[in-house]
Amino acid sequence: MEQYIIETNIQVMFLVAPKFPDDIPNTYTKLEQAISDKTERRYFGFSQPNKEGVIQYKACAEMFNESEAQKYGLEKMTIKAGQFASVFIKTS
Repeated sequence: MEQYIIETNIQVMFLVAPKFPDDIPNTYTKLEQAISDKTERRYFGFSQPNKEGVIQYKACAEMFNESEAQKYGLEKMTIKAGQFASVFIKTS
């Protein structure tokens, strides 16, 4: 893993993977299918333990405007600027 610095807050819309880590690929597929606007955008994965200590993984897509999450029926959040442990995955 590498340390990655996000310089500014990023608004994202997301889906939660039902089971970590098994459902991560399917969750990204569902996220991409939900977003009908095929404009190129950045995708992120965000994971942290929930209140019960179970890892919750969010498959996230960058938002271009405030109404996108509601338009696509997705939840939204802000990835705050800071330092993160990361793995860069390039897709074709």
